[in-house]
Amino acid sequence: RIAPQLNEWTQEQGKGFENLDELYGELISVWTRYIGHVTTNIGGVYELIKTAQEPGYSYTHLSKAEQQRAMDFLRNEAFSTPTWMLQDDIVRNIGPSGIVDRIGAMQSRMLRNVLRSDRLRRMVENEALNGTSAYALSDLAKDLRSAIWGELNSNKAIDAYRRNLQRAHIATLQSILHTDKHKTDLSSMAQAELDWIKKKAMKASKRYKNAIVKAHLKAVQHVIDNPPAMETPSLSRRSDMEHDGHEGCLHYYE
Repeated sequence: RIAPQLNEWTQEQGKGFENLDELYGELISVWTRYIGHVTTNIGGVYELIKTAQEPGYSYTHLSKAEQQRAMDFLRNEAFSTPTWMLQDDIVRNIGPSGIVDRIGAMQSRMLRNVLRSDRLRRMVENEALNGTSAYALSDLAKDLRSAIWGELNSNKAIDAYRRNLQRAHIATLQSILHTDKHKTDLSSMAQAELDWIKKKAMKASKRYKNAIVKAHLKAVQHVIDNPPAMETPSLSRRSDMEHDGHEGCLHYYE
């Protein structure tokens, strides 16, 4: 509702599109925060503040249904091309180029947030504690495949926005492999997904006629076989605290 009106609402007599550019950036930032709130549900934990004498648990994983509902929202809203943001009277007035990269950077941040290692470790622990009633790491991986690589099963066109998202998925999975020094289930999941993507891209590249899509799918195979060099991130004390296992808790107090 906001995006189609943004150009009209930001106009000032005798001025250019500086206001439009600024508020469009704010719109993207607000949307990203909304997506972040939904993402918290995936691998989320309820924290109930209680005394040792009170019954029940202090920490409880969100139900499988709650996490699945959050993932369904992300599939439809975060990991599909946000056409509602691509209003001609905005993107053709705020700059000669850059909208594809801008949307790509936004979706890449969202994807990295979903695949954060602390979130994935909580999902592994949830399955260990709750078995088939948990929204498992394998469930998340399967849902992301469907959300990001669905064209490979349907032969639908893969536009520039989708190609950026697919590249971001590969880069994030490779980052998990690089940073998971103890080679836990996180590495196993990441490697399995990369193997699946490579196999599907190899088969699909023979069916697509579009030159850039065919080149993209061949490049996908190449970058999986030849991952770029990565630096090992150095975590500050602050970032250690932010990833101590409590990040992502949904706080409910009694």
